[in-house]
Amino acid sequence: MQVQVEVKDGLNRQLTISEPAETIDAEVKSKLEKMQKTAKLDGFRPGKIPFSILKTRFGDSVRREVLHEVIQSTLTKALEQEKLKPAGYPDIDVKVFEEGKPLEYVAIFENYPEIKQINDLTGVKIEQVTSEVTDEDVQDQIANLQKTHAKSERVDRASKDGDEIEIDFEGFVGDKAFEGGKAEHQVIQIGGKRMIPGFEEGLIGKKAGDEFDLKVTFPKEYFNKELEGKKAIFKVKVHEVLESKLPELDDEFAKKLGFKEGLKELRDVVRHRMEDEMEHAVRTKNKAAVLEELLKLNSFDIPKALIEEEIKFLQQQAQERFKSMTGSKDAPEIPRVHFEKQAVQRVALGLLLGEIVKVNDIKADQERVRDIVKEMLKGHENPEQMIEWYLSDKRRLAQFEIVALENQVVEKMLATATVVASSAPYEEVIKALQG
Repeated sequence: MQVQVEVKDGLNRQLTISEPAETIDAEVKSKLEKMQKTAKLDGFRPGKIPFSILKTRFGDSVRREVLHEVIQSTLTKALEQEKLKPAGYPDIDVKVFEEGKPLEYVAIFENYPEIKQINDLTGVKIEQVTSEVTDEDVQDQIANLQKTHAKSERVDRASKDGDEIEIDFEGFVGDKAFEGGKAEHQVIQIGGKRMIPGFEEGLIGKKAGDEFDLKVTFPKEYFNKELEGKKAIFKVKVHEVLESKLPELDDEFAKKLGFKEGLKELRDVVRHRMEDEMEHAVRTKNKAAVLEELLKLNSFDIPKALIEEEIKFLQQQAQERFKSMTGSKDAPEIPRVHFEKQAVQRVALGLLLGEIVKVNDIKADQERVRDIVKEMLKGHENPEQMIEWYLSDKRRLAQFEIVALENQVVEKMLATATVVASSAPYEEVIKALQG
């Protein structure tokens, strides 16, 4: 086997590989001879087909089979020999494959980047936040819970912010109705921020029986690319205006929600859940600050093939979330532009953190792994049993080891930085987590 490596621009590599004709021809002959023992062909007894006839009839298909096998084996050997690691399967272009001639083919691919030096966070100021759940935060959360259990009553007045309004609508761009822009007897909460900007605001001051045109502009970044930035008119008919009546915030309300000890138990449980959520949000925010600075200090080429894979993964995730939220079996394909920046960052971080782990020979701390699984299973009926189930399988275990390794790298890098402590309100850290 002969191998020639050409370094193209950036991470692009081209391997030209050749294999002697006698190797190929000998393998083809060997396969045909094995086939001769059992092959069936009209006019011949099994195992008695002359080799020349067998070769004429099956030679081309056997050669194609040999071609596939030889490319697989020689490409693997060539990559190991040249210490190359493709990001994605190479594109193969067979240049010569004829009987009596050496096989020659070209493999084109992007190689994984070589990160020659890792810069830590020495001299870099990194903000690390703390937060706390206040009594006011708890009260706000319980007020939101109270709103979700409000009862809607029909009112004979113009709608206002906070009301629900039952409408029919159909959307048009120009004079053409667009797909997904029509609904009947749809109940919308004004101020719920579930519709595109301007839609809910345009429903304020309307009464049952009103019919009107509502002019809006779709956001520049919208999941349906055909509607991005377009001006539209919705023809709207109002059926009812509904006012929310809040339940009394008392022990009876709490008990209806399953809290036997009443309002005090409700407040305690809500606070506990908020504190868990806040701790997770703070960890995520602080970790992101470290990773962001690491990426700024360590730049390298990123394989486009890996970015493409990540974009497809993020698109699929978004579609699954859409189907889960809407109950629909189908979901529109969200344009790739919405995921490009995130995909680049995720791939770059994965490569950088992987290199830091390798260079520093960091092993996943199994106690940390167990803690991560335990945290995930908080509130489960049989947490210890489930923990053992997750940890007993290598594939399941691996996903938690990756998280533990990432956390260990973040701590190691943070130890080299100048930490600037700050505090942030509960709402701020939660919004950062959600956004």
